[in-house]
Parts: sequence; structure tokens; C-alpha cells
Amino acid sequence: MSQPIDDAEYAAWLDQYLVFHERTRRIWRHAAGSVHPDVQPIGYRVLSYLVRKGPSTPGRLSEELDLDRSVVSRQGRQLADLGFLEISSSESDGRCKVFVPTQSARDVVATARAMSGARMREQLGELSHEELAAFTEMLTRLNDAGARLLDPGP
Repeated sequence: MSQPIDDAEYAAWLDQYLVFHERTRRIWRHAAGSVHPDVQPIGYRVLSYLVRKGPSTPGRLSEELDLDRSVVSRQGRQLADLGFLEISSSESDGRCKVFVPTQSARDVVATARAMSGARMREQLGELSHEELAAFTEMLTRLNDAGARLLDPGP
């Protein structure tokens, strides 16, 4: 059941949400730098997505990561030049390119995730199990609400 919130409640939530978002961006910057000094945070997002989900076309990456296709293409070329991606032609449509993460990419992303995961686990360890479960539930609800906001349906 939805209830109205007042301006002060919304402002307090928004302040904390923006802090959380900025810290997430800092984590991406740090992870990108740990992969390679020339990898930008957007490049790390592309690389991390490919390692997690598997090969993809620039168009699909653009949609999934909500990035301009030209940005994805530039990042893909840079990541390929650094040895983190192989760019091949699609078997079904030779005009379409496919980004495939290399073993080197899988290794550096795994290392970056392990390092940031260890720090995050340490911070989350300051919460009780009940607080962590409640926090996880609230994040889930926030993500679900965000999905409904972006796709309100019929």
C-alpha cells in the first residue's frame, strides 16, 4: 500500500540516494583503474557486463547499460586494443559485431570484484544480520519501484 511522503522525507531520502550513487560511481572508477590505467569507468561497466553475461553486440550493450551506441563502440575498440575484448562478426549477420571478453578480461574483472567485494563485506559486517536482511529487502523494493517507473506497463 502506497502512502504519501512529505517534502522533508523525500529530500532526506534523495540526499542519501545521491550519496550512495556517487559512491557507486567511485567504486567503478577505482575498479576501472585497478583493471588498467587507461580503462574508464564506462569501459569497466562494459567489460564487467560482458564478463558477467557473456558476448554481446554493441547495440544490446547500449540498451542494457543505457549508453549511447557510439560510446559503447569506442569503449569496445579501446578494450580490444588493451587485450580485454575480441571483436568478431556475428555468425547470423556478418555486418554486426560481437564483443567477446578475453580470459585476461575475466581475470582482471574477477580480481577487481574480489577486492571491492572484500571491502564491501567488511563494511556490511558492521550491520547485524537482521539489519542486512532489511537493507537488502529495501534495496529490492527500490529496484522494483525503479523498474516500474521506467516501464509503467498498460
